[in-house]
Amino acid sequence: MIVITGGGTGGHLAIARALAQELQSREIPAIYIGSLYGQDQMWFAGESEEDWAFENRVGFWAKNGDCGGESAVTTAQGSSLASPCKAPFLAPKSCCEQTALESTKVDSSSKPQNPLFQECYFLNTSGVVNKKGIKKLASIYAQLRAALRVRKIFAKHKVRAVISVGGFSAGPASLAAILLRKPLFIHEQNAIQGRLNSLLAPFAKAVFNSFRPPFPPYPIKQEALQSRRIRTEFQSIIFIGGSQGAKAINDLALQAAPKLLARGIRIIHQCGERDLDRVREAYKKVDSSLLDSSDPKALESSFDSPAPRLTLFGFDKDLIKHLDKADICVARAGASSIWENAALSLPTIYIPYPYAANNHQHHNASYFTRQGLGLMITEQGLSTPTQVAQKGTDTADTKVDSSKTCADIRAMDLEKFFTLLSQLESNLEAISTNLSKTITENGAQSIITQILAALESSTAKAAAAKPT
Repeated sequence: MIVITGGGTGGHLAIARALAQELQSREIPAIYIGSLYGQDQMWFAGESEEDWAFENRVGFWAKNGDCGGESAVTTAQGSSLASPCKAPFLAPKSCCEQTALESTKVDSSSKPQNPLFQECYFLNTSGVVNKKGIKKLASIYAQLRAALRVRKIFAKHKVRAVISVGGFSAGPASLAAILLRKPLFIHEQNAIQGRLNSLLAPFAKAVFNSFRPPFPPYPIKQEALQSRRIRTEFQSIIFIGGSQGAKAINDLALQAAPKLLARGIRIIHQCGERDLDRVREAYKKVDSSLLDSSDPKALESSFDSPAPRLTLFGFDKDLIKHLDKADICVARAGASSIWENAALSLPTIYIPYPYAANNHQHHNASYFTRQGLGLMITEQGLSTPTQVAQKGTDTADTKVDSSKTCADIRAMDLEKFFTLLSQLESNLEAISTNLSKTITENGAQSIITQILAALESSTAKAAAAKPT
């Protein structure tokens, strides 16, 4: 049995799912060990694949924030939960707050409707890094206590190895792997290593990081590679801010819309469910006729029309079909998004989320901008004059002239954006072509192949070492 552990946020969990799908395709059983808190249950505690689809996770988070749901050790079909919440990730917040402190054992003899994992375990752990004092000590204690509990899970399932995808929920199973001398493999998503992975890396059999030698391919959706095309002409642009949207990107899109539309550029805008009403009303003020194409289902007809059009939506789990229609992207710099855009050969202007742990989105974007594979502007740079980096350099913010009015600064921000856009447009085909060379295969297949080879090698060595 293989354990996949880690999560908390979508970036980690997307990798967990990709690796689990690859194991499933090889008929290798796996279990998942995550946390009550963060998004782990939203992704993997469903009764069927439909239950943990993107729109349901988004709907839950939009209503309940980062509520982790009821304490449980559950099968993939969600049976025998220890609370009235049959599907914790869809439960109301008041129900989620009635959490037990410990997981409970369940019967997993029936075949799950969604067999991605044979069983999923959600433990009472939370993050350590951003806490202080007694709260930090309590979180560390919870991690250690959960690691002891994980030992029983390992024994029950006769675990061969552990694959960690990072995030605070990876702590207990990773620590148990070290204590029990189980092979530990780590996937680090970002250009700068997370704190937990930094601590665990010396004990790992292998660490996979697409930003560092030997540069293993990143686990992405196969559809991205299948939809790849070289961009040769700037006719459409997509603004995306992730499942929750990004207000800074939404505001930029709204400010840029009149000029883009005047040029005949078609706009695709994923604004997040929370901000959808505000953004829709703002576009009405630009041109009420734009809303004719605000339904994502109208995307195809929108692109058949000779007139500039807008496609506006909160979120769509099949984001690739929208990205495929765009010639330039404006987006955050999460690892999965960056590599997916690279697989699509989609030139991007990155606006890193400024509060990401260890500023990792900035480092992710820098990896591509230093190679001339995209451009970056900081969120701070959208409110202060910024000199944007050329190839081989980083961004450098300049001081704000306090004599400028807010309107002047907004105009300067917009001018900076269109300067970047012009730079990207003038090198569109070259950048798109070079992006296609950065990732040529789905990394999940490569990573699982290497892990299985390492396990087979260890087994062979152990067998050879036994006295005859």
